[in-house]
Amino acid sequence: MSTDQSIVPKTDEPDEAGTDPNEYAVTLSMEGLPKHKGQIRLNDLIGELQSLKALLVGIDRAVSPDNNLSTLFTILDLRRSNPSEVTVAGTPKANAPDVRSFVFAEPFNTIARIEEGRESGYDYDLLEDLRALVAPVGKRLQTVTLVRNGQRSALTPPLRERIDSLLQPHYTDYGFIQGRLEAANVHAGANTFKLYPRCGPKKLTGTFPTEMRETVGAALGRDVIVQGVLKYRTEEQYAHAVTVESMKILPEASAAPSFGQFAGAFGDLTDGMSSEEWLEKRRAEKHEELLALMSINP
Repeated sequence: MSTDQSIVPKTDEPDEAGTDPNEYAVTLSMEGLPKHKGQIRLNDLIGELQSLKALLVGIDRAVSPDNNLSTLFTILDLRRSNPSEVTVAGTPKANAPDVRSFVFAEPFNTIARIEEGRESGYDYDLLEDLRALVAPVGKRLQTVTLVRNGQRSALTPPLRERIDSLLQPHYTDYGFIQGRLEAANVHAGANTFKLYPRCGPKKLTGTFPTEMRETVGAALGRDVIVQGVLKYRTEEQYAHAVTVESMKILPEASAAPSFGQFAGAFGDLTDGMSSEEWLEKRRAEKHEELLALMSINP
């Protein structure tokens, strides 16, 4: 087999929206370790593609109405070479805004800001997704590079260290938080998931121990209560991450008791009176309380 083989050839045909498909795309370039002769292990390939997907989808949802996905991401090119390359392109979803310019440019803009040494103004979810993408470099992969329209951003160990510094929490607290668990990632020991609370923070990143993998798998798409160390930044009102120690999966809404099942559950609430008598008694008591308040001189 040659060292440069295109498995999915690029196309210059316009997409359904009439746009050059190569205009809104990003290439993930990867090289394996020298001891593996530059070849990439399957787990590492899957992990990097998952991290790239999380990065692009996260940016898309952040700028789309109601946190809905506006772009469909597809493999435009898959090339086994040295380094190997995977190109991911985006197509706008029907009746959704076209946010592709921002989605594909923002990773490069963020990396540039990090390399300039800026201390604030970051989307921390994006930083976490970039951190996952650069994590294997120097450990399981020799190099990882993002490429777009001739622009190249190398994901290096110094970049990882800088991101780690930016992601450090300013303070922590121990507590509970409830939300819907989504997007779990266990590849290469990542052991993370996204938690979407009903109130409070828009989203948290959860990190869990390996022995909780089965529980997390069973909780995907379910509401849960997690207990552990909540992480905060000074400028944020809510926690942005949690190191999970325990988790309880909540019952589905369909499993909750119906209104009819509550019938008779509080039989002694009216002290033996009928509901009409009890309500009339309460109205009279409230009326007397109001008269008493009105008679008090200031």
